[in-house]
Amino acid sequence: MLGLLRLIQKSKEFEGIQSVLLRNKELDITVIDEAKSVLLAAVHHSLGKRLLVICPTSEEVNYLVEGLQLFATDACPIYLFPENDSSSFDRAVTDLRAKQLRLKAMAALASFRTEEPAIYVASIQAILQKTIDLKSYFQHRQTIKVGHSQEIKAFIAILISSGYQFETVVETPGKLTTRGSIIDI
Repeated sequence: MLGLLRLIQKSKEFEGIQSVLLRNKELDITVIDEAKSVLLAAVHHSLGKRLLVICPTSEEVNYLVEGLQLFATDACPIYLFPENDSSSFDRAVTDLRAKQLRLKAMAALASFRTEEPAIYVASIQAILQKTIDLKSYFQHRQTIKVGHSQEIKAFIAILISSGYQFETVVETPGKLTTRGSIIDI
């Protein structure tokens, strides 16, 4: 797909788009649905910056993300910031998946590698829904590394204060259990 992106980037039309974007100007263009993902992938590849794409509906988000996964290069992470689905019959499962994806996107946005290029895609409804604030995110974030040691009781207390709940068996995110010196999260 890299050859296709380079071919698009050599066109006069794309050079005009790139010129406007490099000057940090607003750009209002109409693009057919089938070309949006390849154009965004080309813009991202050309500029090497973070892009936030806001779509009118979650269906359009999903369609765009599928296309971006086809056309974006491996060096371009794509983060979906989904809506919390309150209409699903199995609400707990879909809400957990949505929360995971939202936290993953937020973690990437809040990372110290602020220049890491990526594409973030969300619907208007997803942007409007309440989520964790940045201060709380950093307060409760934990980094676990191989070879790192920590007092088990203290670590469990941190997890519980961050919202984890004890279960006999861990089957979903946000749950934890212990077996001797092993913590299953």
